Formats: sequence, structure tokens, C-alpha cells
Amino acid sequence: MFTLTPKASTAETTQRGSLRIAPRDLVERFGPPLPASGDRKVSGSYTFTDTQGNVATVYDWKATALYDERPEADLPTVKAFWVSTEPTTFCVAARGGVDIWTFARWLRADRAH
Repeated sequence: MFTLTPKASTAETTQRGSLRIAPRDLVERFGPPLPASGDRKVSGSYTFTDTQGNVATVYDWKATALYDERPEADLPTVKAFWVSTEPTTFCVAARGGVDIWTFARWLRADRAH
């Protein structure tokens, strides 16, 4: 259905929704996320393609101290975030004909147990 494709371009993807999943579930299933964005708003992401070559990407958004280190922001470190077992909201962006609902169901169903 979908394949982890770290080198797929995420250019021209647009946010299409969000999903809640524990960061650790993603790491256990797919390995470490791709590196942080240059603007520090995203601490990690995963990029997938479907059988038609459409692209979907899952990423945190301003969820860690990478974005805001001030104590009053009360954000976890990047390391603490990605080992967390607490479900967290991740953004889902896509390009092409990706069915976001199908993608979200697949991502949750395919996670490591």
C-alpha cells in the first residue's frame, strides 16, 4: 500500500490533515526519522510513497524544544519526544492522489506492537 521512501521529494506537498500516534511507534516501525528542518519547526519526519508514486509525509510541528527552548514553553527535548509512548498530533502532508484516511489507517495499523 505505502512504502517508506526517505529520498522522495516532499516539494509541493500540502498539509491535508493530522493524526495522533506515539512517536515511539513510528520509530519502532520505521527507524529514526529524517533530520530536522532548517527552520527548527520540525524535529523529524517520515516520507512515504504509494504504488502510483504519490507522496505522503508525516511530521511533528513545533512540538519540541528544538523550536522553542524557553522553559515556559514546556516542550520536550527532541530525544524525549521521539521515545515518548504518549500519542501526539502529527501533521500529514501529501502530493498527488493520496487518500489521507487510508494512509492514516494504514500507518496506525502497521505500527510495531
